[in-house]
Amino acid sequence: MELSYRLIDMTSHRREEEVHLVNTCFQHWYDIFSQDLEARGASLNKDEFHRAKILAVLQSGDAVVGFHLYSMFDLRELPSQSHSYLRGIPEDAKNVLKERGSRSLMAMEYLTVCPDYRAEVIAGARAAEMIVRLGLKVMNSLGLDAAIGVARVDRKVNSLADSIGCEEIMLMEKYNNKCSLMYFDHRFHTAKGNPFVMNMVENLWKNRNQGSRQDRVAA
Repeated sequence: MELSYRLIDMTSHRREEEVHLVNTCFQHWYDIFSQDLEARGASLNKDEFHRAKILAVLQSGDAVVGFHLYSMFDLRELPSQSHSYLRGIPEDAKNVLKERGSRSLMAMEYLTVCPDYRAEVIAGARAAEMIVRLGLKVMNSLGLDAAIGVARVDRKVNSLADSIGCEEIMLMEKYNNKCSLMYFDHRFHTAKGNPFVMNMVENLWKNRNQGSRQDRVAA
C-alpha cells in the first residue's frame, strides 16, 4: 500500500483537488460522528469541522485512509479563552497547562480512520498511530507549546496516545462519552515504536504535501 500525507491549510486558497479532499473528509466525518453521537443522545455540531486550521490527510493513492483536524489556541488570549472548545475543558486542566508553561496549544480533534481501512495493519501499525505521530510533528513544526486532545476511552484512543508518549491530564466527559484529556509537551519525546513504522512515519513527514501554501508548516 503506497501511502502519502497531505496537510491542507484551511485558512487559504485551495486547489480543486484540495477542495475535493475537504469535501470527502467532511462527508466521512459527518456520517461517522453524527451517527455515533446520536446513539449517545448527543448531536454533532457541523461548525466543529470548519474551525480546523489544518486538515491532515493520510491517503492511499487517491483514497482517503484517515484524517485529523487541528485547531490552534492560546490560553493568554481572550478569543481563545471564550471559544467553545476551551470552555469545554475543565478549569483544573487549564490550570495544569498554565503551570507547565503550555500557553500556545494545538488541539487534535476527530481522529478518523475510514471504515474500509480500520482492519488494515500497515507495516505493523494501524493508520491511527501514524496519523497521531505525524500530528505531533505538525505541532512541533509550528513552534507551539503543546498538543492536546480529548481522547475517547471506549475507543481506546487514550491508550493509543499513551503508547506514543502523551500524558493524561484528567478524565472528563464530552458528548456523553468518557474521555481523557491527553497532553504532549513540545519538550516530550515520542515513544519508540516498530522501527519499520517509525521509518515510515519519517518518510511520510519528509515527503508530505503541504498544498497551496508550501510554507504553511515549517520544515
